Amino acid sequence: RRVHGGAVVGVCYDQGVLLAADTVGSFGSLAKLKHVSRVHKINDMVAVGFSGDLADGDCLLNELQNMVIDDSVLDDGTELSPRAVFCWLTRVLHHRRNKLDPFYNQFIVAGFDKKANKPFMGCVNLLGYSWEESIIATGMGLHFALPYMRSQQEAKSGVPFTFEEAQTVLTKSMACLYARDCRGWPQYQVVKVDGAGVVKSDVQYSRVAFKESADYIEGRNS
Repeated sequence: RRVHGGAVVGVCYDQGVLLAADTVGSFGSLAKLKHVSRVHKINDMVAVGFSGDLADGDCLLNELQNMVIDDSVLDDGTELSPRAVFCWLTRVLHHRRNKLDPFYNQFIVAGFDKKANKPFMGCVNLLGYSWEESIIATGMGLHFALPYMRSQQEAKSGVPFTFEEAQTVLTKSMACLYARDCRGWPQYQVVKVDGAGVVKSDVQYSRVAFKESADYIEGRNS
């Protein structure tokens, strides 16, 4: 049995991308590790978040960090773009799937394309399937967070989120995951990627009021 991480949620807004994941590593139903970071800065243009097996995810992150170091050593003025990282992960995950030895992960790549001057976000799963979208969730986030995120996006009628709106959507999505996913966790981290660079937040906390449960208990006591 492997230690794994839960959902990752990503939201594009007009100037960048927000990416969030909780900090728990689960061993079956046991919250074994409580301070695991699953959203990472790759360079000044790219951040990555992953769900699934922690060891497999760390292996791929180490490879990406080695590629960043190689770029730094060459010092030729180039660095990995968001799309380059996205394509590399797609090829590697598809190759391992073909060997019947897949990496048990889903990755979300968030970045800012400086040439196109717009945010980028894409997802790759363990089969090597990849897609780009303005709202993405992995794991149980597909069932609990994504419907809410889509409803908020449809309400905008094609207009991109502002930063404040994206932050609200992300906060409520993480609170929903904590309330409804049995392996959810109240502590999470957020990475913001925009034209100014990549910024990773301190640990934040989901604020969930279990009102229905409280009403039920109050009803039993009355």
